[in-house]
Amino acid sequence: MINYVFYEKCLIGIIKDAILNNNDSQIPEEIDIDILAEIAKCHKVANLLYPALQKRGMENEKLSKEFNFWLTVESNQQYYLEKIRKRFEEEKIRFICIKGAYMRTLYPETYMRSSTDLDIYVDDENTERVREIMTELGGKAERFGHQMQDDTYKIGKFVNIEIHRNIVDKKYPWSAKCQEIIDRTLPKQEGSYEQVMSAEDFYLHMIAHIAKHLKYSGCGIRMVLDIWVYLRKFGDTLDRNVLNQRLKDCGLDIFESEILKLVDYWFYGKDADEKTIALAKYIFEGGLFGSRKQYFATELAEFVGNGGSIGQGTFKKLIQNIFTPYKNMIIYYPKLQKYPVLLPYYWFIKNMKVLLFRRSRFKEIITSYDGIEIDDAKNVVEFKKSIGL
Repeated sequence: MINYVFYEKCLIGIIKDAILNNNDSQIPEEIDIDILAEIAKCHKVANLLYPALQKRGMENEKLSKEFNFWLTVESNQQYYLEKIRKRFEEEKIRFICIKGAYMRTLYPETYMRSSTDLDIYVDDENTERVREIMTELGGKAERFGHQMQDDTYKIGKFVNIEIHRNIVDKKYPWSAKCQEIIDRTLPKQEGSYEQVMSAEDFYLHMIAHIAKHLKYSGCGIRMVLDIWVYLRKFGDTLDRNVLNQRLKDCGLDIFESEILKLVDYWFYGKDADEKTIALAKYIFEGGLFGSRKQYFATELAEFVGNGGSIGQGTFKKLIQNIFTPYKNMIIYYPKLQKYPVLLPYYWFIKNMKVLLFRRSRFKEIITSYDGIEIDDAKNVVEFKKSIGL
């Protein structure tokens, strides 16, 4: 049984040292570096842990491979980001570099902030032209659709690109207010089609993004680390009156206050109340995007509400998978965008494919909630409500 509290304190201390370029935190002799490396990998902070350990004269093969992998990913991403920037400017396409594509520039070294994807916002009216440009650059469209939150492209082995048409997926209650950020962006420089958010709006989007991940699963250390790094640079210059009102309009003001308590606890060593310690534990144990158990516990509790059983939750999940919502079906069957009346036909096609070629899918659904206690699932949802989600 892993002592997560022990490893949490150690890992947070080391990645903080990496950002501040010091060796203040102590690494206990009894720590298992392989376990620490695996946790760092799950949270996508191995690229911070490895050089910090090297400075202490410590080596680890797993970390070395992970570090070199993310160096390769980062260099490839940056290469194609500059190509995309150039083509979008030439084609007069308005765009915004969001999330890691911008956040990495605020770290002491860009390699310190890993990014699984390159995230770029583009107005929906331009996404057809963007698809042509991405194809010209060697990208393969893995998902495209005007009804979707984003389009995804893959270039080579290391570069995944998400072209967002909404800042936050429409299913979240703060989506509409967050989308107003787009109307407040300004050109990066005179005459440029690349737009930038104000410091307040970028921070608002960060909080909204963490909330999105935590609402249904987890968010990982890295997203909280981003908040600390961002506030170290812009915290004293943010217009808190403007920011507080925008957070309140989004319904994220309580949640942001809980995240700030966690930042204080992890990175400034301040005392934490029971709720903050519980949030730290939930995030740390879940990995970057939460654990499978965290996701299914949240899903189960939302399916059954205040009453109900695991069996009822399983039945609802099975029905939802048989009659997959339209917004999900168009991912697999793009023709539905033009002919939505064919939805029942494509339900039949999809389910027949499962019956013929993927019968194990039914077993996956039926066993989704194995190992989850209904009371524990409800407690997870109640906890999330208590932190403003």
